[in-house]
Amino acid sequence: MLPLTGVPDLIHLSDLHLRDDESLRRLRRLVQAIATRHGAAQKTVVVLTGDIVDTPDRALWREAETLVALLQDAGVAVVGCPGNHDVGWMGLGANAGDRAMAQRWFTTTWGAPESAKAWPREYGAPGLTLLLCDTTVGENTLATGQLGYTQRMALAAAAQRAKARGDQVVVAMHHHPVNDDASLKLHDAEALLHLLASRCDVLLCGHLHQASAWSGVWGIGRIYAADAAVEAQRYRHLSFQHGRWLASWVRP
Repeated sequence: MLPLTGVPDLIHLSDLHLRDDESLRRLRRLVQAIATRHGAAQKTVVVLTGDIVDTPDRALWREAETLVALLQDAGVAVVGCPGNHDVGWMGLGANAGDRAMAQRWFTTTWGAPESAKAWPREYGAPGLTLLLCDTTVGENTLATGQLGYTQRMALAAAAQRAKARGDQVVVAMHHHPVNDDASLKLHDAEALLHLLASRCDVLLCGHLHQASAWSGVWGIGRIYAADAAVEAQRYRHLSFQHGRWLASWVRP
């Protein structure tokens, strides 16, 4: 359970691609703005949808952990899931060592599952179920991804239980489910969208570095794709008001 009361506001960040001092400086500026603007209310969750680092590196993961701690200390909850760059050199295919490094970071930073097989990770707040997925499972060529059958079935079951409770269901993942580029696509996107129909109110993703939004397609309330937050120097703020999700862009 997230330490919040009521349906929280969401801040969607994706594709940070931490790689050097400049990217760290720009992300620190963004994080400090979020902490200042949203920390006092203590009703906000930052959702990181992958590619936190540009290439797996322990020093970069430590820097990312420091910035997450800044948000947490300000009263902003943080959750996240891995992207292809988090688990493989230059984002081109995963290897066991880099995947394990990323998994340790997600586990120690905010208590994500210790096993990579434990995704999706389910977080709850009154009136909200937040489901974080790992789209880097399996053997993927170039920058493609997939959830796999086991994760898809677990995701559908968790979403169905949440809807039965009357919760708003938000699903977050790295790979874009509405993209057919052979080098970037989510292989099981069609199966995923079919399973989420009428079970998902908001789906958050990144990967393409292109902000976009869809409403009421595939039986999903809203789909929001983020751009590269550090490069764009903005974040999408989602607020549940009067029975619907409202979205706006915020710049520091």
